[in-house]
Amino acid sequence: MTTRRDIFSAPVCALMNGAAADDPAQPSRFSLLVSYARCHRRTAEVVAERDIAEFAMWKRDEETCPIVERCDAALSILSRDMNQIARAAQQPARDIREAAAKLIMWRAETLLLGPRIDLHRDVFVFAAYRDVLKLAGFETFAHPLDAQTLAQAQTWDGE
Repeated sequence: MTTRRDIFSAPVCALMNGAAADDPAQPSRFSLLVSYARCHRRTAEVVAERDIAEFAMWKRDEETCPIVERCDAALSILSRDMNQIARAAQQPARDIREAAAKLIMWRAETLLLGPRIDLHRDVFVFAAYRDVLKLAGFETFAHPLDAQTLAQAQTWDGE
């Protein structure tokens, strides 16, 4: 399984970290993608912190832990933030690049379950994702696991 830390390609991470501020792709158009990626990164950090605190709580045979409670509250807020991002993504794209950004978010979500394609509908959406990245000139934004998914999709028999 791919972790939240691994679901974005290097160019997406560069956008997220502000490294591509003068990129001709106009990163300001990608504010939704950047917010989404940052939310995932922060979620990964909080989950990691919570896991450590929860393990220590179990070792101490305690029922509660202020760190776990704080992390749970933070995760609740992050979940609400992710829901707001998902609602905002429902607005029509202004151009093919914004559509590509939405499909990059879709791909990140699918990678949380791994690079495999399990359903026919996934083959069609994966193909559209690759097409839109190409049409937008964003092939460099493709995730490194896309090659593995493509190889699997090309030999996939629905099983």
